[in-house]
Amino acid sequence: MRVVLPAILPGVFTLLRMNFIAAWMAVLVAEMVGLRDGLGAIIMMGRNLFNSDLIMLAWSSSGYRASSLTACSSSSATGWCGGGSEP
Repeated sequence: MRVVLPAILPGVFTLLRMNFIAAWMAVLVAEMVGLRDGLGAIIMMGRNLFNSDLIMLAWSSSGYRASSLTACSSSSATGWCGGGSEP
């Protein structure tokens, strides 16, 4: 257990990072369909007003936050291997 867990940990964090981003996009789609508040509603308002800047700001800010959160946890958990799952 002492050898296997450190060897697979960077790959696990890469997998978590990709799945977390996909799950976050599913949450945004659900907000677009069913809620009046939230980031999905802001994206839909930008779509209805033909405001592509608002749409890009909402998508990029949510993607950046999700990516930086998982990258930070990965680098703190696997600091011994040079930054975790970053290429």
